[in-house]
Amino acid sequence: MTKYDDEVVVRVDTLEEYRAVLDKWFAKGYAWSYGSSTSYHEEYFKGGGRYLILDDGLIGYSAGKHVRDENLKVTSFKEFMAKEWEVTPGPNSIGDIPEQEPGEVTYEVSEELMAFINKVKDSEYPASYLVTNDKEYEYLVYGVEYGTTFERDLLKYIGGDESVVFQLKDPVWWRLKGKDTDGDAVYFTVDPYRLAPTYTYDKSYAFTAPHEEITRWDNPFWEIEPVEA
Repeated sequence: MTKYDDEVVVRVDTLEEYRAVLDKWFAKGYAWSYGSSTSYHEEYFKGGGRYLILDDGLIGYSAGKHVRDENLKVTSFKEFMAKEWEVTPGPNSIGDIPEQEPGEVTYEVSEELMAFINKVKDSEYPASYLVTNDKEYEYLVYGVEYGTTFERDLLKYIGGDESVVFQLKDPVWWRLKGKDTDGDAVYFTVDPYRLAPTYTYDKSYAFTAPHEEITRWDNPFWEIEPVEA
């Protein structure tokens, strides 16, 4: 069994993910370290709180990875939800998280990341290719925070382990929505003439992109939402 430290940090990118993580923690008896102990406090997320923190049995949040242990690996939402939480005795312990059962492990990744992974796998010297192209890899996974398990499974896949599968995820596009001083909805876009960030009232002109890309433009004034099909 893999022992997690007393401090756990989960990256959330949508309000639904934010609430789902809290549901897990509330069900285990954990509470906020401030404010109403079992309220969602959605204002924390809307104010930029993209990192939920469980530290010594108390829940907190942060807009950045401002945690006690700077070397602590951030857990992605998908990785967090895939694990079965088990509480050990003690009010301030989150317990152990069991290893994943043997069997096929599947990851859904972007088209760009899939292409890069296949280049590495098909290379005559895959380890050398990955090391010499590390900046491209960092760019492709920037803001995603797949986690340690993903990294290890990636190496297994490159080495020919057929129990690890990578596939393209559904091409969902996202945009940034906010409000002006009158409370009317506005959408993030880019001025094509000045090549500068701006906003529009017409969502059909909003800047849209895959989730990995849209998060790079996000800030506390915007809320990420999926584009209707």
